Amino acid sequence: SNDNMFMVGDVKQSIYGFRLADPGLFLEKYHRFGSSDLTEERIILARNFRSRKQVVEAVNYLFRQILSKKLGGIAYDKDAELVYGAGYPQELDQGTLEMTGGIELCLLESQETEDGTDCEEQDDSGLAEGLAVEEQDEPDSLQMEAKAAAARIRELTGKKVWDKGIGQYRELTYRDVVVLLRSTRTAAPAFLEEFRLQGIPAYADVGSGYFAAQEVQLMLSLLKIIDNPRQDIPLAAVLRSPVAGFSAEELSKIRLFLPRGDFYDALRLAARKDLGKEDRRLKDFLKKLHAWRTYSRRNSLPDLVWRLYSETGYYDYVGALPGGKQRQANLRALYNRAGEYESTNLKGLFKFLRFLEKIQETNNDLGTARALGEKEDVVRIMSIHKSKGLEFPVVFLAGLGRKFNLTDLKAEILIDKDLGLGPPWLDCINRYKYPTLVKLAIRNKLKRELLAEEARILYVALTRARESLILLGSVKNLEKRVKKWSMAVSQEGWELPLSLLSQAVTYLDWIGPALLRHPDGEPLRKLLGAEEAIMLRDAESRWDIKLLHRNDIRQKSAAFNGKEEFHRVRNLLPLMFEEECPDFITARLEWQYPQKTLTAIPAKLSVTEIKHRYQQLAQ
Repeated sequence: SNDNMFMVGDVKQSIYGFRLADPGLFLEKYHRFGSSDLTEERIILARNFRSRKQVVEAVNYLFRQILSKKLGGIAYDKDAELVYGAGYPQELDQGTLEMTGGIELCLLESQETEDGTDCEEQDDSGLAEGLAVEEQDEPDSLQMEAKAAAARIRELTGKKVWDKGIGQYRELTYRDVVVLLRSTRTAAPAFLEEFRLQGIPAYADVGSGYFAAQEVQLMLSLLKIIDNPRQDIPLAAVLRSPVAGFSAEELSKIRLFLPRGDFYDALRLAARKDLGKEDRRLKDFLKKLHAWRTYSRRNSLPDLVWRLYSETGYYDYVGALPGGKQRQANLRALYNRAGEYESTNLKGLFKFLRFLEKIQETNNDLGTARALGEKEDVVRIMSIHKSKGLEFPVVFLAGLGRKFNLTDLKAEILIDKDLGLGPPWLDCINRYKYPTLVKLAIRNKLKRELLAEEARILYVALTRARESLILLGSVKNLEKRVKKWSMAVSQEGWELPLSLLSQAVTYLDWIGPALLRHPDGEPLRKLLGAEEAIMLRDAESRWDIKLLHRNDIRQKSAAFNGKEEFHRVRNLLPLMFEEECPDFITARLEWQYPQKTLTAIPAKLSVTEIKHRYQQLAQ
């Protein structure tokens, strides 16, 4: 029978084009199953059981204008739009809590170029051909967005969120907040650093950098000299580390004992000479190294790694450094990977080190170890792709002013599965080249597919929020940018013109024109002067649009710096509170273990100890 196949999916959430996912396969069935053929039935599951009504309405408002058959392959009609079905308490929908107002959009105006022109305007020359430059965002813009996010997180502290697990309201915690970024490789460090300065615990899994971690590099160097001590660079790294504790000047003195040859021979020669206080340390280190080398030949590799952790104290040492949990997790991962390696047919320290070298030679990385669980009270910073399938009470979507990555459109030869190869035309005599018609056609097709993919990524990001959605984006010369968005301000109907959508280089180039036609878009329309906009009448969403300058962000971030508190703690002075000591602090300081008497009962007693206790009772 052919009527026993069931397929499920949402083409609006197809965001894996880089893995060659083809939304056209789903769209073909979506349109075919919607025909009048009774043998093939299409069931629309549009009800959203995750988000509050204001989030659902905001998503619908944006994508009625952005998504269309020309951009995305599917019209955002009654069948495609979201339907509110989460069933949150009604009193919260009426706005009794401040955080459940409109969806927030914070536009941060960053600096212009030195000549006063707009950097984004300079890129428009290559926009028609899909040759927009790669992301060249200033680190300062990311820092400003991170400052704005930190200030807003502190404002949300103490607000109430609905907990589905317990069926009641509770105070918002850091783990309820997530910061979503299109790419975390360059942006996440800026947010982590700013959150750290603002006293907000945060975590970002960038998925790489394991071998680059300092603690992993040191332990690998120690394993290398245990395998073969006649390796100068790993040996010097271990000697300069906390494991041995030698300074650069002391290593220079050791080298003078044998200016030529292996540094290991110089080390042994220096240990036999009189170096004063260094003499004992050299002999102790060589003695430990000899013991570790003997142990490595007689025991398993994971046992050796754990012995190094315990005898050197390095595992506890890195735990006291900034980011200690992550560092210790990386060391535990090295121990676990050593155990996994020995569980195969391959054995020994030498082969394990060669195995790791081959991984690094192929430019691969094992990825940093996961350092926290789902219940850790930290703000998550993750990419939109990794957030797919997850949900959070409060979502910050940052980096909306960053340019799309159109690097693939600049390749010499473009390839498409339908149109084939698109090579350039080379004139070897006159020494010039220009794109062929086939290459231009393929470039336009690939650009439309790329923009459709970015629209779906934006859709996934916006639908992660349960209660509050806060959008952050930086714009150079906001007034000029808004004027570019206004080309459709008098457009009738929901869909924005394809010419405007296809010229977008950032997410803001879609969100801005859509909000210019919203009743709450007055802050943007004021920048247009006397121009009027045609409002979309049935726009039910509510937006809170804030236009912030760099100085506004600095003033907000200056509200918390902790300098005064740090100064008092360093000088052993009591901290000053506006009120009396909070009850939770008093309760923690005066807490006593309720079963304290049980701690005096030993796990086992010898006959002599029993006899001694009876003697004490008799007295």
